[in-house]
Amino acid sequence: MLHQISVQWRVQPDGSHMMEKWDKFSGWVSDPAIVHRVVTDLLRAGETSEYGHFACAEYRMEDTLPLVKAPALLIVGRSDPFANNPKNAVFAETIPETESVTLEGGVFLPTESPKQFAEAVMAYLPAGG
Repeated sequence: MLHQISVQWRVQPDGSHMMEKWDKFSGWVSDPAIVHRVVTDLLRAGETSEYGHFACAEYRMEDTLPLVKAPALLIVGRSDPFANNPKNAVFAETIPETESVTLEGGVFLPTESPKQFAEAVMAYLPAGG
């Protein structure tokens, strides 16, 4: 469950919470400019930044995926530790006409590989977007 992976951070008097996040995200992506961007975004969200992760952990997509009748595009980063084949298979098994694309990148795929991400989306859309 994601609650075990995500823990809400708290502001520390010595600022160590900022370095902790920097170190964590640096383990997921090597570009310091991207690490700076996501750490800044996280800090801007404040001490509620993990609430979205907690909500996702509680939501059972398996219950509502069968309601999706439109084609879908699943874009996955090859190095994303949270996206994996068993989890992704649920989309292909449940949503008709699911296409899957795997790109180089990880957790922050649109930020890490924006050109490839946009190309995958544009290739999926009908001609004329």
